[in-house]
Formats: sequence, C-alpha cells, structure tokens
Amino acid sequence: MIERELKTMLPAGRILVPSCSRRYVESCSLNLSHHARVVLLLLLSQASAATSSCSAFHSEHVGACRCDCILGDVGLNNGRSLQAWPSEVIRSKGIPASGSNVYGRLASCLRGPPTARCWYGFEANPTFNELLSALEARLRHSGERVRLFNGTAFGMDSQPVILYRDWQSHGLSSTLAGNNTLISLRGHQVKLDFSRTVSDRWVQSQVPAIGAGTVLEAWCAPPRPALIAVKIDIEGFEYTLLHHLLKTKPEALCSIDLLAVEWHERIFPMYKGQTLNLTEHLRATCFQLKMPGPVVLGWK
Repeated sequence: MIERELKTMLPAGRILVPSCSRRYVESCSLNLSHHARVVLLLLLSQASAATSSCSAFHSEHVGACRCDCILGDVGLNNGRSLQAWPSEVIRSKGIPASGSNVYGRLASCLRGPPTARCWYGFEANPTFNELLSALEARLRHSGERVRLFNGTAFGMDSQPVILYRDWQSHGLSSTLAGNNTLISLRGHQVKLDFSRTVSDRWVQSQVPAIGAGTVLEAWCAPPRPALIAVKIDIEGFEYTLLHHLLKTKPEALCSIDLLAVEWHERIFPMYKGQTLNLTEHLRATCFQLKMPGPVVLGWK
C-alpha cells in the first residue's frame, strides 16, 4: 500500500533531492498516509547522508564521489610527468625522515587500485592539447580516474591570463610578464639572452584559467583524501602563485601533504633568495594554523 502511494507521487525514474526533502513531503502531505510520509522522510534522510559524503568537484571531473588519494601535476607539458613524478619521488627517496608517513601513503596510493586515486593535471600551453586529450582518454580507458585541464592555467583566480610561448623549443611557456629575460632551451640546457625579453621572441596568447585556491579547497574538503600530493613546474610563476595562496588560501595550501616544486630561482635573478624565504613562510604559516603543512621537495 505504502509502495503504491510513493510510486503514485514519484514517477518512475524520479530522483529524490535531499535539499527540498521536508518541504516537498509537507506539500504532498494531503495525498499521503502518515506511514508513507514517514517512509519518504527516511528515504530522503538516507539520500541526504549519501550526498553529503560526495565531492561535487570529483563527481564533475572524474566521475567519483571521493578520491582516497589525489595526485596533481601543475605544469604537465606533454604529459609524461603525470604518472612519472610520484614514482620518481619514491625512487629518489628524497622525502626527509620527518615525512616518512607521507612517503608510505604515497607508495600505498600508487599500489592501490585505480579506483582509489585521482589524477589531476594542468597545462596552460595549448600546444599540448591534442597529446593531453589522448593521454586522458587512454588512462580513463585503463580504469584510472583522471582529469587534465588542457590549455588552462593554474592561476590566482579564474580570469584568463596572458601566456608567452617559445614556439622554437619544446613548448616552453610562462605566464610571467613579457619583460623578463629571454629564455630558450637547447637540449636540456637553459640559455639566457639578457639583450632581449620574452615578448621579443615568444608568441603571446590568452588562455583560460582555473583558480588554484578553488581547486585546493575542493581537494581538501570532506571527505578528505588520505593523501594530497602536488608537483609544480610553472617556469618561475611558482613564487607569485604560492605567495598568493599563502595570503588568500593558507588553510588549503597547508592541507597539501607533499609539494614537489621545480624552483626557477637560478634562471630568474629577481627571485634570488626567494625559495628559502617562501618555504620558511609556508612552514611558519602552517605552524600558526596548527596544521602540519606539506613536505616540500625541490623537483629536478
């Protein structure tokens, strides 16, 4: 009898929406028996509990309610680093003894089933869009949960940014100001030309961005994963970005467990001494927040 009442009120395929549960039930109370109202409220309560443990961000981007561990790669380039960097961290044994717990969780994340981990990658340079789209498709086909933000900057906010691209050498690009010293790659060697600036030779374009703080807050929101590990290689912009996050989203930044950064202090003289200053600022901020903060590694 109760089942027939509920079916009459809820057509086949209708999904219960917890946010309007009690109001919806009350609006139908004249057409339902007392017992049917009780059953419906119980069903809606269960649906609400299930929804509260589901991340809207993960659900949208990787098709999962939660991620047991998150592996992020900011500055994907051609995508080879996405799965390689966590394994290289483990092989290099670069995590200090104080971070042994993080090392164990990273190893466990990589050993676990594909459904336990989520891969996120960000690359501003549209040169790699086709390669990264193909990589994302392959990984998803193999069962991995992955979302690659192609042609999208990991920025201070969601406003489009100006990207400078060196079309002559390996897709090198940066969102730094165009008046910086011209940089080029020859093989694995970095060449500086102090007589010219980036804007003299590099191609300028505008690309969309996703706010780094928004992403980090979504990653550390309940249900919080057991591990959040992030690699950053963004050609000098790491100083600007991390300073910004410390100022605007310190709790989100301090929620990261492992942060592997390729520092570009040696390439950009204006950042001399900033690596040490920034890491000490990060440590002090997390301490003030009574949060452990990330284990910070120099990458490459």
